[in-house]
Parts: sequence; structure tokens; C-alpha cells
Amino acid sequence: MTPLLLLQLITSFLAGATFIALITFLVERLPTKLAGLVITIPSTMVVSLFFLGWSVGPEQVALMGKRLNVRSEKVSA
Repeated sequence: MTPLLLLQLITSFLAGATFIALITFLVERLPTKLAGLVITIPSTMVVSLFFLGWSVGPEQVALMGKRLNVRSEKVSA
């Protein structure tokens, strides 16, 4: 295992754990409806994209984002 991979694993684990702890702390203090909205937002995607960019490069992450962009098209009957 290379030192860079080990660093990436440790920092991604710590960043993810910290982010989840902060979201949980915030949600416990919000009204129920607002807490439900905050907890369902795919907020971990930001952390994931950061570490993907660190691993494979920002160009690859941008390309992946373009591939995930689903557009609805009208179907002619």
C-alpha cells in the first residue's frame, strides 16, 4: 500500500465521519420538517466528488458529472 493511498483512505474516512457527525448534530436541533429536508439532501456527494477529484483528477470528475446528467426529453405520440 502506497503512502498516498493510505493518506487518501485516512482523510476520506475522517472527512466522511466528521461530515456525518456535523449533519447529525445540526439535524437534532432543527424542526422536524427542516431536519428531514437537510438529512435527505445527498450532501455526502460533495465529499465524494472532492476525493474523486483528488484520486483521478478534476477532468475525470467533470466528465463523470456530464455522463450522469440525465435530461428528460418529450416523447412524441
